[in-house]
Amino acid sequence: MLDNFLVVLINTGIMLLYAVPGFILSKTKLLKSEHAKILSTILLYICSPLLNIYAFQKVTVTTELSVNLLITFGFGLVTMLALMMLMALLFRKKNNDIRYRVATVCAAFGNEAFLGVPLVEAILPGFAAGAAMCTIYLTAMNILGWTLACYLITKDKKYISIKRILLNPATIGLVIAVIFYFLDWHFVSIPKVGIAFDNFITILSRMSTPLCMIALGTRLASTNMKSLFLDPLRYVVVSIKQFAFPLVIFAVVLLIPIDVEFKKAFVILSAVPSAQITQSFCELIGEGQEDSASNCLLSTLSCILTLPLICLLFELL
Repeated sequence: MLDNFLVVLINTGIMLLYAVPGFILSKTKLLKSEHAKILSTILLYICSPLLNIYAFQKVTVTTELSVNLLITFGFGLVTMLALMMLMALLFRKKNNDIRYRVATVCAAFGNEAFLGVPLVEAILPGFAAGAAMCTIYLTAMNILGWTLACYLITKDKKYISIKRILLNPATIGLVIAVIFYFLDWHFVSIPKVGIAFDNFITILSRMSTPLCMIALGTRLASTNMKSLFLDPLRYVVVSIKQFAFPLVIFAVVLLIPIDVEFKKAFVILSAVPSAQITQSFCELIGEGQEDSASNCLLSTLSCILTLPLICLLFELL
C-alpha cells in the first residue's frame, strides 16, 4: 500500500515540475499568456493524434485486448457524458455564467492522455495496454470535447455535428492507429528506417506532458492567486473530479469482469486532474480561458495529494 502511495506521489510531483519552466519564462516576459494558444494548438493538432499512434504501436492485436479497449471506450464515453449532464443539471440556474459552464466541463474531463499515460506507465509498468487504454479514453473525451463541451461553453449549436465528431485530430489519429493495430503492423518492422521513425513518433507524442504543463505554468504566472485559491467554485470542481467521481468509478469497476490492471487504470484515469485540453478548447474558441486555466491549475496542484490517496484503493481490487 505504501509503495503505491509513494510511486504516485513521486511521479505526480515530477510532472508538476514541468510547469516550472513555463512559470519562469512567463514571469521573465519571455513567454506571454497569448502563447498558450500556440501551445494548445500543438497539443491538439500534433501531440494528441500522435499519442494515439504511439500507444497502439506498443501492443499486439488480440481478441481479449480488442474487447477490453472497446469496453474502455464505451465506459469512458458514458461516464464522462453522465457526469457532464449531472453538472449541467446542478448548475442549470447559472447557465448564463461562463464560469459555471466551464466548471461543468472541467469536472467531467480529466487529463487522461497528457498526465494519464505517463502515470499509468509508471504505476503499472507491466501493463503494456495501459497507453492504448488511455488514448481510447482520450478519444471518447475528444468526441465530447469537440462537440458537446464546445457547445456548453459557447452555447453555439454549430459545434454539435457529425463532422466534428469524425474530423478532429484525435479521431483521425485513432483511426490510423487502429488500422495499424488490426494489421498488426509496427513501424520498427520498416527496413532500415523503422526504429528511427518509431522514435520520431514516440518523441513527438511524449512531448504532450511537458507542453501541457508548460502551458499551465504560463497561465499560473498570470493568474490572480486570490481568484485561484479563494474561489469556492474551483473547490467544487476538484471535489467532484478528484474525489466523488473516482469513488463512484471504483465502485463500478468492482462489478466489471475485466483484468485487475484495467480496473486500476480506470481508477487512475478517473482521478487525474481536470484536463488541460479544456483550456486548449477555450483558447481556440476564445471563451472561458481564464476560468478553465484556473480550474486546471488548482486541480493539477491538488492532485499531488488526491491521486496518491485514491490509489490506496488498489489494495481492495
